[in-house]
Amino acid sequence: MALAASRRMACALDIHLMGVVMMELPEWPTIVQLGAGSGTLALAVFAYDRNATLFSIDNREDGHHYEMRALQNVGIDINNGCYFNIIADSAEAGKQWTDDKVDMLIVDAAHDYESVKADIKAWTPHVNEFFFMHDYDAKDAPNHYPGVKQACDELLGSEPLWQQGWSAVFEHRGKTNE
Repeated sequence: MALAASRRMACALDIHLMGVVMMELPEWPTIVQLGAGSGTLALAVFAYDRNATLFSIDNREDGHHYEMRALQNVGIDINNGCYFNIIADSAEAGKQWTDDKVDMLIVDAAHDYESVKADIKAWTPHVNEFFFMHDYDAKDAPNHYPGVKQACDELLGSEPLWQQGWSAVFEHRGKTNE
């Protein structure tokens, strides 16, 4: 966990939780990830399901650099239609989303309350199955973001379906609580 924390990436328990969720998704799942980071969560998606389609959204032009390198290093052909990097504000991208429904939304972009709340609200109409919230309740992590938990608890409920590492998974219940 120390290495993951020092690099600001998902820890082994987060990756294990990703595997649990991936087993519950339909064949050929569509996954949207908010925040590219180092690519750890994208690597986990394809480690568990090479048939997944991943849309990675980051607001920085160089935000996908490490993620794309990581995927290429393990033999993922990022040009074959399984991986799309989108440079955009994560909440705005959700408001403008017109593609297929999303089987799992991974939220790991901005970690303040207002940004997480905006992401959840913008993407909820598109999510079929699960919200995977990284840094949900990372009290033991060097970077603790209480706004992530606060926004999730208000909009998705305070009872995650699964919680492990620094992540929590919420099942879509049809609409967010207001």
